[in-house]
Amino acid sequence: MVERDPSARGPLQRRTYPAAQFVRQHPPVLRHENKQLLFAISCPEGTSHAGKLEYSRWPELPLPDHREVDPAKAAELVVVRDGYYEYGPILDAGSRR
Repeated sequence: MVERDPSARGPLQRRTYPAAQFVRQHPPVLRHENKQLLFAISCPEGTSHAGKLEYSRWPELPLPDHREVDPAKAAELVVVRDGYYEYGPILDAGSRR
């Protein structure tokens, strides 16, 4: 087993898969009727998938000591964005998108 530097903040693993190939090789197995209905509506027969599926696995990080957290500064770390989740490249500490 490879030891990992606990101060490193990057993902443990990152993979990218072509969406069309992934869906062909691993079609969904949906047992719940609501999920089956949603899939039938969103991906009817003949649907062409494009793009890529990106996967990342992140290490567990310890929580900070509650005495070290300044609520005013913590509020500055929260950024609200409309839309969908985005998992882009890791930025340098202190930089923002």
